[in-house]
Amino acid sequence: VGYVLEDKAKTIGEKVYFLHGDMKVTYKEMNARANSVANSLLGLGIKKGDKVCMVMANSVEFLYAYFALAKIGAVMVPINIALKGNLLKYQIDNSDCSVVMVDSDLVDRVAFIQEEIKKVKTIIIVPEADEKKTGLGSQFDIKKFNHLYGGPPKSPASDVHFYDPIAIIFTSGTTGPSKGAVLSHAHYYIVAYLANQYMRYEESSILYSCLPLFHANASTMSALGAILAGATYAMGKRFSLTTFWDEIRSYQATHTNVLASI
Repeated sequence: VGYVLEDKAKTIGEKVYFLHGDMKVTYKEMNARANSVANSLLGLGIKKGDKVCMVMANSVEFLYAYFALAKIGAVMVPINIALKGNLLKYQIDNSDCSVVMVDSDLVDRVAFIQEEIKKVKTIIIVPEADEKKTGLGSQFDIKKFNHLYGGPPKSPASDVHFYDPIAIIFTSGTTGPSKGAVLSHAHYYIVAYLANQYMRYEESSILYSCLPLFHANASTMSALGAILAGATYAMGKRFSLTTFWDEIRSYQATHTNVLASI
């Protein structure tokens, strides 16, 4: 997955890849920022195969982390931001995460379970926060996500293959505790490829999605699907019945992808 972004940065680098509100990020900018984050993560000792939990809402930082982890072969574990208490503790602990990336407004949920997530060594706060007010103990190495931008923007050293895991996505848990599904780079690529084929994405397409990036749908069919097509991904923060069509009009979106309840 990391190579796909790298390739597009070389061939259509000045094209806008990402839209959110007034924010525009080109393919070249997305790739360079992902490289910086990836190199910084390597500097923190995060390596291929390490699991990194992401307790994050939709944001550009989510995408930087998504592609950075893919580039170095680390495994992202995106977690539903509605979870708290035992459910949150279970998914962080069950996935063997050593690192947690967490939005600053959700840090209190991690602090609440901090004595029970013994495998976690590093917590990265997105975008940043005052360490004295996080409620997190001294057992964690606490970093600010914004500091990760200081890494060199060159491609990180990596040895990532199509069969390597890119993510662990937890099921909804309707018949018992949620199960972590281990998904490969090939899985992500093929889902994005099929979205291109059946939804007929083109370079001129603008793919709007308000679905959460912690769910496989948005991260494969929209965020990665746009890259395969050389198209543009317009990110909604969350689904809103009152603003859904207004956002689609404002981005001049050509495609959107929804779930049955929407």
